[in-house]
Amino acid sequence: MITTLPLNATVLRGATVSIKCTTDANPDAHIYHFFLNDNLIGNSSSGVLNATVMADGVYTCVPINTDGTGDNATVSITAVGKCKHTSCPLFKDTICKMLYS
Repeated sequence: MITTLPLNATVLRGATVSIKCTTDANPDAHIYHFFLNDNLIGNSSSGVLNATVMADGVYTCVPINTDGTGDNATVSITAVGKCKHTSCPLFKDTICKMLYS
């Protein structure tokens, strides 16, 4: 299962969301891989990833234990609001301006 905080799947562009992935796997998952639109964006042993939402996307969580990979869970998040120069991380500034100006 995957949940987000805030629970709303529509957030302001540039806002941070906490994505929590849980599983009832046996043995317990020891690592969770997080993807945004099929691109790996992070790993977590706790099942929690904090992400800054710059664009719409599908976040996927993949739990892994010693037996292998578990069932994926996904959540779609919609980013609203114009991207302003001051709200774009430096490495995403050019892309953000091209997409949302």
